[in-house]
Amino acid sequence: MKSSTIKKSGFSLTEVLITVSIVSILSSIALPNYTRSICKSDQAEAVSELTMLQTAAMSYTDEYGTTPTTWDQIGTIMPIQTISDSGTKTTASGSLNSTHILRSEKYELSGESNTNITTFSVKSIGGCSNYDAKACVNTQTGQSDIAKKDGNNAILTTTCA
Repeated sequence: MKSSTIKKSGFSLTEVLITVSIVSILSSIALPNYTRSICKSDQAEAVSELTMLQTAAMSYTDEYGTTPTTWDQIGTIMPIQTISDSGTKTTASGSLNSTHILRSEKYELSGESNTNITTFSVKSIGGCSNYDAKACVNTQTGQSDIAKKDGNNAILTTTCA
C-alpha cells in the first residue's frame, strides 16, 4: 500500500507573527512622518494665504494711502474666504483683531495693524498643533517677514521694522 503525501499550503503561526511584527514596526516609523507631512502641507496652504494678505495690505496702502485696519478694507483688494460659525462660506469682515476660520477649516486667522505695520497670524485648530505661522508687512518700507513653527514650541517672531 502506497501512502500518499498531502501537501499543505499556508503559513505557520510563526511566519504570520513575524510578518505582523515587521509591518507594525514599519507602520510605527512611517505614521509620524506621514502625519508631519500632512501638517506641513496644511501649514504651507496657510502661509500662502498669509503671503496673499501681505500683498493685499501693500496694495491697499498703495491704492488708498493708509494702512488697512479692517478685513473689509483688505477685502476691497482681495476678498478673504472664510467659514462662518454656522459652517457656511463667507468673507472676512470686521476689525483685523477679529478672528476668522480659513476655508480649509484647519486654521484660525487674525490680524493686527498699527501705524505702518500690519501683522497676520494663523493658528492651527486641527490636529496639527504647533504648526502656526505669522506674517508682517511694513506698508511704508515694503519690508515683510514670515515665521513658521515646525512642530516645536518655538515662539513666532517677525521683523518688519
